[in-house]
Amino acid sequence: MNTKIVNYMLDTQIQAQFDKWINSPTLLDHTLDRERFYRFVKYCVKFASRKVRNKPIASILKADLFKMSLIEKYKIRYSVNLNPDIVSQAVILLSTLVEYENTPLIKFGVIL
Repeated sequence: MNTKIVNYMLDTQIQAQFDKWINSPTLLDHTLDRERFYRFVKYCVKFASRKVRNKPIASILKADLFKMSLIEKYKIRYSVNLNPDIVSQAVILLSTLVEYENTPLIKFGVIL
């Protein structure tokens, strides 16, 4: 189930992880679904181009999930219910994790 929603998912590995996560039954409520989400975030940070990484990926994801919840073909394709609470939770979590991953390491007062 390939959607190719936005530019940060042009990398096929990111797209594959997104599809695995978005097809999970609850998105974030089950441990395995959360694990799929974390894997998706990891791939976003690792494989998204620098140009895309400097943009707010979380807001792009929020817009994509909102579009998917409105477009009938995505409602049929994906079994998950994209309610606003779950979308907000995913977007906040993604934003926090991407910010953490992009934070430079500091050791003894020196940025590595």
